Amino acid sequence: MSTGEFYCIVDEGSIARSPGLNLALEEALLEAVARGELPSPLLRIWVNPVSIVLGRFSNPIKDVNLGEAERLGVPIVRRISGGGTVFHDPGNLNISLFHKSGGFIGVREVMGRGLSLITSILVDLGFTPEVRNGNDIVVEGYKVSGTASYASRRSWLFHSTLLVNSDLGLMRRLLVFPDDPTLGGRVDPVKYTPGNLSSLKPKVNMDMIIGIVSERCSSITRDVDPSVMRIANRLFECKYSDPAWTIKGILPKC
Repeated sequence: MSTGEFYCIVDEGSIARSPGLNLALEEALLEAVARGELPSPLLRIWVNPVSIVLGRFSNPIKDVNLGEAERLGVPIVRRISGGGTVFHDPGNLNISLFHKSGGFIGVREVMGRGLSLITSILVDLGFTPEVRNGNDIVVEGYKVSGTASYASRRSWLFHSTLLVNSDLGLMRRLLVFPDDPTLGGRVDPVKYTPGNLSSLKPKVNMDMIIGIVSERCSSITRDVDPSVMRIANRLFECKYSDPAWTIKGILPKC
């Protein structure tokens, strides 16, 4: 990826929003890019409060320690992309890539572009990353990033996590880790071996990573356009706060 390729939103307000509204904003930004109301390609750099984020087809009964989540008051939300259930907290940096398109493009191409971006950021931080299981980014035997994608005819979205200094103990209390981490030999067990970048290199922190990402930006804004935020609020009210969607994955009629 060349320097200055992206229009960037360093979304400083994300930590103060509800997790559901932050996911609604992902969908609103995707639509704004599709309509040409925001430039493409667009990067959003953001963090979520403590939360559990389900993939489009994830089953919370299988993936989440529901009793512990309820006891701790941790919200469960669902995103529009596929992939597995993940843990978010302020020590996890989310990087989302939005791109306008003239028709459907394959998952492999979307993932390839997004994975190239995230691995290049890690290389600039001094790591030697590798991709395993198709969507896990691994450094020194630890999974430091999970990724997922979504595509429509007019635009596509790739989003990723970067574990910087996340509370891995709380993650393990909230998520169900399988007894057999290979899932019967179907996956590399590193999928269930998370690690923080700051533990591998103590000098690495959020500001350093945001600085490296910013070098790829042609322009940076720290505010979300009010018209996009209005769409996000509408989506949150009709979809991302509805248990039919967040728990069961049933699309509401918005």
